[in-house]
Amino acid sequence: LGRYIYFFLIVFYVSFPSVGASKEISILVAGDVYLGSNAIDYTKKFGPSYPFEATEALIKGSDVAIANLESPLTKAKVPFMEKQFILKARTSGGKGLKDAGFDVVTLANNHMMDYGAEGLDETLKTLSSVHMAYCGAGKNLKESRRPAMVEVNGVKIAVLSYSRTYPLEFYASKKRAGTAPAYESYVEEDIRAAAKVSDIVVVAFHWGGERVSEPRQYQTDLARLAIDSGAKLVIGHHPHIMQGVETYKGGLILYSLGNFVFGFYGVDTVEGLLAK
Repeated sequence: LGRYIYFFLIVFYVSFPSVGASKEISILVAGDVYLGSNAIDYTKKFGPSYPFEATEALIKGSDVAIANLESPLTKAKVPFMEKQFILKARTSGGKGLKDAGFDVVTLANNHMMDYGAEGLDETLKTLSSVHMAYCGAGKNLKESRRPAMVEVNGVKIAVLSYSRTYPLEFYASKKRAGTAPAYESYVEEDIRAAAKVSDIVVVAFHWGGERVSEPRQYQTDLARLAIDSGAKLVIGHHPHIMQGVETYKGGLILYSLGNFVFGFYGVDTVEGLLAK
């Protein structure tokens, strides 16, 4: 199983100042999750939460756990467009993520629309059916930019998700389903709005170059814009390998968490960062 799905994880702990008197919470963030391809045989045989069993105690030991869902959960058969990699996973993956202890999944990435509006709609219904919060995609631009809201121990956490990857056709518009584009004006506006109704804002970006170990300048600019706008934690994914960690004005930036549970195996993508 480890050879095909698991990527050995470095666990990195950081402590935020308490939000209020005697209020302390832990937030765990994981990288890309893809439960298709090689993962299918295992989940069919052992159950949808099997890929997460080795890390279940860590996930459930956190107050809030967030991961990037890297594919739609759908039975749709017709891809939205032809491209090199077209991903989807079984709808049982929603239950697997929930049973593993995840509370929020981010959806703004370069595979969420691989099966178009149909695949996205089935994904959103699947996640809603297991009471999984999500953000970063929706039936229109407004919905895609809406934060996921989680409250624990009286602390309100808003999670926003944006894509800065191709294809651009996956981006939502006023009348088109899709993912939230990481345009600077959207990022700043949404974070400032979320900060008014929450205690902590977490922002996820799908960005950077695949298998590129250093963040590009636009990643640093976007991450710092997010912190300047009111975010406390910025998490990144898409490179499939780890990138650097930065503290900035009291916030934390994790430029790429790498893969977490991923149905493809590659010798150069065997490490990931799990941060709590």
